[in-house]
Parts: sequence; structure tokens; C-alpha cells
Amino acid sequence: MSQNSKMKQDFWAYLTPELMIDIFSRLPIRSIIRCKCVCKSWLELLETCEFVNSHLSKSATGLAIFQSFIFGGPSPSKPYKFLEFVENSMPVVFNMSFPHEHQQIHSSVNGLLFLFDPNIRPRDYFICNPITRDYIKLPRPREYPLKCNVQLDTFGFGVSKKSGQYKVVGLSYTNETKCEVYTLGTGLWRSIEPNIPLRYDCDYSHAATFLNGNLHWRGRALRDDSVWISCFDLETERFTIFSVPPIHGLYPALSALEGCLVFCDNSYEDDERKEIVIWFMNKYGDDKSWTKKFIITKSWYHFIGDLCPIKVFEDGDILIAEDCRSRVLCYSSKTQTIEATDLAEFCGFDHISVVSYTPSFVPLNTFC
Repeated sequence: MSQNSKMKQDFWAYLTPELMIDIFSRLPIRSIIRCKCVCKSWLELLETCEFVNSHLSKSATGLAIFQSFIFGGPSPSKPYKFLEFVENSMPVVFNMSFPHEHQQIHSSVNGLLFLFDPNIRPRDYFICNPITRDYIKLPRPREYPLKCNVQLDTFGFGVSKKSGQYKVVGLSYTNETKCEVYTLGTGLWRSIEPNIPLRYDCDYSHAATFLNGNLHWRGRALRDDSVWISCFDLETERFTIFSVPPIHGLYPALSALEGCLVFCDNSYEDDERKEIVIWFMNKYGDDKSWTKKFIITKSWYHFIGDLCPIKVFEDGDILIAEDCRSRVLCYSSKTQTIEATDLAEFCGFDHISVVSYTPSFVPLNTFC
């Protein structure tokens, strides 16, 4: 054995597990997957909770993209792409297929995707980790009598702050709001009595915003149709409400950026200002801390749907998903203009949906 090879062996032999975990968790995803194949001891180390948590804490947020199925068009072999940001560029990290076709990406938490096809009833619901290629199928929510005409059409997916339980929450509204909660690993949906009288936008595209252990929806008061933010605590399973900043548009949208709750107000098409105003809640839970952070003059007046900011770059540019996330726009802080990106063309897709995504090695076998 050469002296150089012996030194390499000694280097790894004398490293503590804590130091090895810190080194491995900084590697690219593909390199970590290769390291699992090196030896049994590395495989065991890379499957520990310590490594999973360390990697997740360092993992950079990118994008998960799904090619929406177009009736009559060809079915893509790998409709899912996962991108990372590198100096404002977006290289593809990996592609993925899924054995159950046409399951759209609804939301993502800690590297886990919540998937379902909104165009099929009764629906099937899945949680998937695209890194490990594992997935689980959730039981369907309880069936309501046909005369009730109730469907759970707006969902949220998140993890509770203290217990670390992953939960899917479904809301519906006919004459009253219905709430169903599914905790991963229990096999049961539970009915929760909503303690806040709000009417929600019950549409699959209005996914809840997850932040700080809570799910957030845009809702309207039953008494006067005023707009509020409904906050569901995943630990206590109780609703509270936040007031919204002054809004003028028909389509205010919620998202989370830089650890803050964000409210994007897209003004009316015939509004003289034709502005997109992006508000940040600087102090979470304090609805008096709303601050205008970006005011964007629209260059295309047909941007009248939901606009959801999904990324703020260091140079001030903003990536914005438009209208059910079917298109992605980019605001340039330098030119102060907003234009459509070529993200769909870059991915080779005609019609896409996009969510923020942080890759992880969170295992799903603990939830089975």
C-alpha cells in the first residue's frame, strides 16, 4: 500500500461521527448518494437522524417543477424536475418519474412533496421524497353524503413545531367550513371544528402557506366579506387570524420568503397604478408589522391573477409564480421591469407548475 493511500485511510479512521456528518451534509445530493454505496458504515451513518437533520439545516432552497398534463398531448416519461439556484441560474439537479401518473405537486415541506391530481375524483393523495424515491399513499378523507356537495378543495401540508409531526389539512366550504386533519403515520383523517368563521377560497390551486409551524390561508369574513389571513397551528390544531395590509387588488396571494409571511397584492387591471405591491410581515404574528418591501410597476396589464413570489435573489431580482403557478415571471431590480421567464422552455415543458423545494433525506418509512 502506498504512503498516500495509507494517509487517506488514516484520515477517515480518526474522524469523529459528528465531524463526518458535518462534512457529508455539505456535499451535493448526487455525491451523498454515491457515498452511501462506498461501505456499510457510511450507509449507516448517512441514514441516521443526525445526518438527516444536519443536511436539512444546510440544504439550499430551489424549485420543484411538474409538467402539467395536457389532454391529448404526449405523456412525459419524467414530468418532475428539481432545480437549484446558482448565481441566478437554475441548473437541473435531477429528474423523476412517479408510478402514479399526473400527480401534481401541491406543496413541499422539508424535502417531502404532497401530490394529488385535482382533475380526478375520488382523489388519491401521496407524500413523496424525490431524493430517496420513496412514497406513501394516504387514505382518502371520509366521504360526505352527496346532498352535502362537500369536497376538500384547499389543502395545507406542514410539520408541527414541537412534536415534529407531519400533517395534511384539508378545508372545504359550502354553508359552513369543514376541516379534516391527517397526521402521517396514523392512518386516520380527523374532523376539526373550525373556531374562526371564515369562508375560504376552496380551490386546489390555493395551497396553504407553511411557516413557523403553522399553515396560512387567505379567507373572507362571513359577515362583511373582508379579507383575513387564517392561521392553523399544527401543534394545537387551533385557528387564529391575522389582519392583512391595505390591499386594492382582487387577487392578493400569500407566500413565505426569507422567514417572513408575504402578501402579494396585484392591483385591478383597470387600476391607474397597475402595481404589484409585496408586503412582508417583519415580525411573525404581529399584523402591525406589515411593511411594503417591493412596489413593481406592471409592464403587462394582463397579469391579473394570483402572483406568488417564490425567490428573492441577492441582487434584488424576484422570481414570481403567476396564476396557479402555471408561469414564472422575473422582476429585474436593475431595469425595474417584469417579464416572463423561459423556465418552461428551459425545462422542455409547455405548461408547468412550480413550488419552492428544499432537498432532504427525510425518511418515509417511519410514517408507514
